[in-house]
Amino acid sequence: MIHWAGLEQKQQPLINALFEAYFCNGIDIGDIGALCDIALKAGLQRDVTSQLLNSDADIQMIKERDAHSRKMGVDAVPTFIVANQHAVPGSQTPEVWAAIIAELQTQLAD
Repeated sequence: MIHWAGLEQKQQPLINALFEAYFCNGIDIGDIGALCDIALKAGLQRDVTSQLLNSDADIQMIKERDAHSRKMGVDAVPTFIVANQHAVPGSQTPEVWAAIIAELQTQLAD
């Protein structure tokens, strides 16, 4: 759902609605009907969301993106992918970010 919401520039509203539904309201986000209601709240079309969730739409692409992320070392939330070559998990100090930026600047200069 988050992928599809991103196509409509509604990714953040959907993420917010999912978190509110699950953590604040105790809604079962494994239920397709509940997910369709949440999508509607985020500004997505309920019927389109239902059709997508009840199909195999984009499943291969999503599996490939998941495999690519795991191969890069993504196993925590949040994880930041920098320049498609660094997977930086969790909260990091300014020094870590400075080192990553410096490394990228060196690569660009070469």
